[in-house]
Parts: sequence; C-alpha cells; structure tokens
Amino acid sequence: MKKPLDTAPWTDKLTAHVVDPHSKSIHGYDVENDLAKNYTFTATVLLMFTGELPSSYEPQMILETVLQFIAPSPINEAPAHAATLARACTAKLPSIIGIAASTLAEQARCMLEKHADLFTILESEDCNSVPECFLRSDNDLSAVRLRDTLLDTLEEWPLLDFDLSFDAMVIAALHYCGFKNAEQIGALMVWAKLPSVLAEALSVPQGGLFKYPVLLPPIEYVGGCPRMGVEEQILQALKGGELSMPELVTKVQEESFVKPAVVKAAVMPLISSEQVSLTSDRKLSLSGQGEQP
Repeated sequence: MKKPLDTAPWTDKLTAHVVDPHSKSIHGYDVENDLAKNYTFTATVLLMFTGELPSSYEPQMILETVLQFIAPSPINEAPAHAATLARACTAKLPSIIGIAASTLAEQARCMLEKHADLFTILESEDCNSVPECFLRSDNDLSAVRLRDTLLDTLEEWPLLDFDLSFDAMVIAALHYCGFKNAEQIGALMVWAKLPSVLAEALSVPQGGLFKYPVLLPPIEYVGGCPRMGVEEQILQALKGGELSMPELVTKVQEESFVKPAVVKAAVMPLISSEQVSLTSDRKLSLSGQGEQP
C-alpha cells in the first residue's frame, strides 16, 4: 500500500523567488554590474523584500533612519544577554549567532503581536484616529527624536500628525517604505539589531564565565545544603593530593556535571590567587602541599 508521500505530486526542483541561482541577480537586477555600482545597500534590501527598487531617495532615507534607531541592543535585554552568556560558556560562533538571531526574532515577534491592529490601520486609506495604546508615553523620548528625524526626510505623512510610540512609529515607517507585513518587518528588526548583539557578545573573552555576575541578584538557599561552586569543588578535590588536569576534571565531575572547559577556566584564578600551585611535573596541588613551580 502506497503512502501519501509516495503518491503526492512533488515537484522535482527548488523554485527561486528572489535570487537567481545562476546569475545571482536579485529580482532580475545584476548585483555586480548594476546594484553595487548605482544603488545603496538599503535600496537593494528594499528590492529584496518588495521586488522593486525605490522610485525616489525618500524610502531609502527612511529605512536608513529607522535601522539606525533600532540597531542598539543593550546587554540588559534578552538577545545580547543570551548571546554574551553563551560566549562566556565557551559556545562557538555558529551557536552564538543562532542564539542571538532566535532571541531577536522572539523579541520582534512579541512586539509585533502587540501591534497587530496597527497593520489594519496602516492598510486603511484614511487614518483619522489611532488607538491610545499606540501613542507614546511622556518618557518615550526616542519616539520624539525619531519623529523629528523623519520630518527632515518626509514632506507629508498623515501619521506624523499623531504622537505615536517609538515601536508604533518604527512599524509605520517601515510599512510606508513598502514592508507590508509583520514577518518582513520582524526580519528587518533582527537584521538591524544582530550586529550590535554579536559585537557585544564577542567583546567577552570566550570561557570568561567567572566574570559573569552569577550572584546578581544574590542566591538565597532555603533548606538543605548549598551546592559548592566549581572553585570550591576544585579545592576539595585537591585535598586528597596532587592531580593532573585530566584527573582533576574527572574528580570534579564525579560530584557534579561540569564541563571540562569550566573546570580549566576556574583553575587559573586559583593559581593566580596562590590557593593552588603547579608542580614541576605539571600537577596541581593545594598551595603548601605540592612543590612550587
């Protein structure tokens, strides 16, 4: 008996919708001989998403302005925080990029879902009113600065008559440029913020977990016995005598699951603080118990 996968009319090729697989042209425009020589990158981005090059410089300027305004993603927001923590935990670049992009995408999705009704307003021909939930609060100064900057570019745009919030103005401005749905705008938001998130993460030494504020806020143990930190586990393991690095890692892992890289990273501060010594045969011991290097 044949299954649905056997009888379905599957196509035998992938279909290209934006980039030609052979010439690598974008919607028919030659990248190397035309776009790269005659257009800005923002114009090319507009072409990728809308299928058309902008007919004037105005959409490019609006897009450039909005991208600049939304580019910063500070460490106290989830995307940069998660990517930086991944870097501190010795994650490789592909993992860091994946974590950054997926967290940015989730952040964008949440924001866009809150503004779902705004798209209906933007699609209407006559915007006579905007719900209060899309208007800015008194402390939303970024919205004021974005509006003032857009006024330098736009000669006329009815929505500038409304005191929109920053997020609402970002969506409205990108919609005005030709990005008509939430997925396109979400993709742009991820693309704009990704460089700052990765720059923040890559500023941290790989494996620098012990410079991460693990105890912020302080951990309060209620009942039971508090679990020892990695440094305490290392000191406890060395009380039994000298150990090579592989032996130390194995000993620590007998008590709790800790990655070898984390154990190795924790040893260096203990050596620097002279709590642990390195013997002449490259073994580790508690200071005073083993031979000094």
